[in-house]
Amino acid sequence: ASIDPVSYGKSKRELCRFHYDKEQKKVRAWTRTCDDAGNVEGTDSTEITDENLIVKRLQDILDNHIVIGDVEDGCEYYRTKGGQEIRVRNTSLGAGGMTVEGSRQINEEATPLTISYIYDQTKAGNGKVYILKKPIMTTGMNVMDMLEQMNQAQPNTCDKFRDLLKGSGLYETIRDKKYACIKDSNLSVLNSYHYTIYVPQNSSLSEYPTWDDVEAETNPLKRAADSTKIMNMLLLHIQDGALFLGSKAVEEDGYETSLVDPETEKFVRIYAELTNNDLYVRKTQTSSNKSKVLKTAGTYNLMAREYIANGSDRETATGIQSSATAVIHLIDTPIE
Repeated sequence: ASIDPVSYGKSKRELCRFHYDKEQKKVRAWTRTCDDAGNVEGTDSTEITDENLIVKRLQDILDNHIVIGDVEDGCEYYRTKGGQEIRVRNTSLGAGGMTVEGSRQINEEATPLTISYIYDQTKAGNGKVYILKKPIMTTGMNVMDMLEQMNQAQPNTCDKFRDLLKGSGLYETIRDKKYACIKDSNLSVLNSYHYTIYVPQNSSLSEYPTWDDVEAETNPLKRAADSTKIMNMLLLHIQDGALFLGSKAVEEDGYETSLVDPETEKFVRIYAELTNNDLYVRKTQTSSNKSKVLKTAGTYNLMAREYIANGSDRETATGIQSSATAVIHLIDTPIE
């Protein structure tokens, strides 16, 4: 059984169980309510009769169990066919010792899944199949949840960026006036893709005003300039393409951000380099100012997923219209 992502926005979580009916020659599915930890509550179950919804749920689960490439090459993070990252550890221990975690196992359960058996078909050109007793699952925690978690892990570290993001107007509760956000609100600039969000530590943002400062400013030109300064900073720190410390090294390359250049009307690029041990980012390829991801416990490789429901009411929604994932890192200085 797997927690149904659409239930992350409901008053009760739901487990989804699948069964192949040999007589009807089709997959059937039922949901049962559970607590936040995934423990079943009660005995009542509800069958999902919409075959299209069943197919979509199974497709999402399947795609997030497939990695194209070798997960035993010495890295720790790997992107699945579904665009989610998983964490793989202890590969040298093989079956019984090797573990894998989806973002839910990391964020909400803190319990890795142990590989029980390995079917090695590499000689035949078919890769390997790793047997798990439970499915890999993705998190119900969104970007703001993870920023709160970061600040709890390291108090007074990222709350200035968090508060600026909260007051930015970048959050939405419904998309296109008809699709509800599964949690309270989502970042409107995130679409069906994977992203990196860089969070400058509090001490590096002293030159940036707060939204209270902007509201209190009596000079309209200064007020507009301060607001633009904040918004440009926030949007520049949201990057297309998820980069994880512990994944395969990547030479410096340009990545589009959520900031649009008003002159070219194109998304501004920043330049990131991922080594075996560190992640650096700078505004241009000629800039001498490189921001570095801080590897303080609880402040890097934080995984979030934001869901859009297939209806305007998240309590009655039956499926996921779209979703986006993001990895969040604390950095030493803003990208300037």
